Amino acid sequence: MEEQYIKAVERALALPRRKRREVLDDLREIFASAREHGEPEAAVLERLGPPEDFASGVEEQLGVDRSRLFRRRLVLAGAAAALAAAAWGLLAWIGARRLPEGVIGQADAMTAIQVRGGLDPAWILAGLGTAAILAAAWLTVRAVRRR
Repeated sequence: MEEQYIKAVERALALPRRKRREVLDDLREIFASAREHGEPEAAVLERLGPPEDFASGVEEQLGVDRSRLFRRRLVLAGAAAALAAAAWGLLAWIGARRLPEGVIGQADAMTAIQVRGGLDPAWILAGLGTAAILAAAWLTVRAVRRR
């Protein structure tokens, strides 16, 4: 029951990872101290209240503004989505301007010259766009879940 309570508090907390870890360590100490003093786990759970209320109380003591955190996460998600759109747009622009295979310097006829090697920037843009889309989705889900 103790671990379930701690996990529920962890999910409910809207704190940076380091602060969240400190709160959870303190919560574990509360349970350990109660065990040492012979207090039943049920009494500790009743004293602490529901996990969501406990988390809200901690956030209030630390001066956390949930709406500000929510807006910040959404702004980050929007920035990642904009980056993805820019990367994919640039990729589309490069693709539209790309010359047909085997053509060098916009020659009127095919040539026997072949250019090999070099890193195609399209792969970098595709990877960047994909990573930005995934980051935007992850940030959005995280912001909505922690709200």
